[in-house]
Amino acid sequence: MARILWALFLLSACVEASITAAWKIPVEHFAPDYKTDKQVRKLEKPPGDSDFLQPGDELWDLSKALFYWMEEPLPEGGNPFAEPKKIKLDQPWYGERLVWNARAGMVVARGSWNDIFAAQKLIGFKDVPVTIRTRVELVTAGKETISTSLVSESGSEVSKEENGLQVDLGATDWGAPGLVDGLFHVSWPAGEKDSHWEVNTGITLKEGMRTKLARRGRGPNRCELFASATREYSNGVMVSAARLIEGRDGVSPWPVEPDGEPRKDRVEGGLLVWSVDCHFGLVRGLMGPIAQWPWMDAPEARREWVRGRVVDLRGFLPHSGTPDAMAVFDPGSMRVIIAGTPEDVDLGEMAIQSSLTTRIGRDLWIEANPEAGGWGLTCRSWEKASIAKESPAGNGPSFEIEPSIGDPGTMVELRYEFDVFSKGVPAGHLKSATSLELGKPQEIAGHSVGDKEEKVILTVSEN
Repeated sequence: MARILWALFLLSACVEASITAAWKIPVEHFAPDYKTDKQVRKLEKPPGDSDFLQPGDELWDLSKALFYWMEEPLPEGGNPFAEPKKIKLDQPWYGERLVWNARAGMVVARGSWNDIFAAQKLIGFKDVPVTIRTRVELVTAGKETISTSLVSESGSEVSKEENGLQVDLGATDWGAPGLVDGLFHVSWPAGEKDSHWEVNTGITLKEGMRTKLARRGRGPNRCELFASATREYSNGVMVSAARLIEGRDGVSPWPVEPDGEPRKDRVEGGLLVWSVDCHFGLVRGLMGPIAQWPWMDAPEARREWVRGRVVDLRGFLPHSGTPDAMAVFDPGSMRVIIAGTPEDVDLGEMAIQSSLTTRIGRDLWIEANPEAGGWGLTCRSWEKASIAKESPAGNGPSFEIEPSIGDPGTMVELRYEFDVFSKGVPAGHLKSATSLELGKPQEIAGHSVGDKEEKVILTVSEN
């Protein structure tokens, strides 16, 4: 990671330098007919030096074949579920080259930073359908681990039963780097006839990280449930490895950054330039209908950052009035670009960035001490989660929670209802609410076992 950050620093230190990047995504997503498209030209040799392009590669020039599209706003009284209409923008791609390398299975682009982000928009990189692979494991003391793997398209539901482990899952690619939203309903045999344990929870999985969903029991009766997830495209390439950048030390992964992939660089005259991905909805919210937008030609002095027809935002964003200040929206790259003094950039950044921040539910691990049953669940703030034993004879022991993180983010309001155990035997039932501090065990009840007092302790921590 240090190498990647250093390479990006070297690139950003000189905003005049061209950037070369590549995306390993299925060509069917953006140019399914590239071999017969008259706007696509097959190249006899690589158009320049690059580690992404080698002699003998099958190369196709896409620079004249792809177009920018902008969604029309929903008309008053329109159907919100209808497919949105799209407007084709009459604007070329201004970069140096945009090539499909058929051998390597990648798109290669070279140009300024804004050209690179515009190429990324042209190929619809962030809209490529994602397949999610989720692995669920049940680990029981003294027994062989049971596991199953599920494959689903992002946003869809999938069910699978394997070796007694039943999983119903709704998995969605967050769009934020390396995060998968998972809604889990998992059950497995409890031992007695027609009885089973059941877990219901929703969490945000970090890609490739094994996360504990639930726990119950202690010692030889202890069992734990785990889940992990990875994302890939239909060509088998992992999402985390699909974007690459070429620097002085060669090719490195270029991970997608959260919250609009902001960039900030210093240019001549002590001015700063800041840019960030932005969606049409935010721009329309600032400026009203598209027909009323104040279009202009991008300033020649800022051509390394933006070229062509752009939307002038200076009348809609706060600024200090610096004569050389610029604030525009480029519908090609779908980025807002602000140039000016540090004060100009800070004012514009505050106005835009707050609307782009990815708000992700915080996962919490809430557990009872082993002596009280060893219960544990991972869930999100403001959502319910439960683990329970179900049988024809009626409901068995259970643990149900509903946490809510308050300000300043270290205190959790928790509603709970669960069965308390003592030496592995049910000893009572608790139902109440309390305030817990993150990472700090808190006694919520106690009961006598012979001449000994046993405590019931709950602890909440971030997972």
